[in-house]
Amino acid sequence: MNQARKEEIQQEYGGTVQVFDVITSYDNHEIYWLHDEVDNTKINPDDLYVDEYVFEDDCRELYLAGIEFKNYVFEDDTIEEWEKEKRDLEELWS
Repeated sequence: MNQARKEEIQQEYGGTVQVFDVITSYDNHEIYWLHDEVDNTKINPDDLYVDEYVFEDDCRELYLAGIEFKNYVFEDDTIEEWEKEKRDLEELWS
């Protein structure tokens, strides 16, 4: 991630709490859902992911950009890896 991408993400998502969520279908498939904490009653199909790696990449970018979040998907060690990467980036940008 570069500084310009960080600013773009902050402009789009700043001031919101994003939720890293998952929905399990009736046949036990996981559908990942990235949504705003406030607007969680209607599921927007554009917020759904079937590819866990694309979902993880998008959530990671939000984290690295400093967007507030609630996590119901990722293990603590994943978030810790992102935190290390975020510190490294902040050091690079300062």
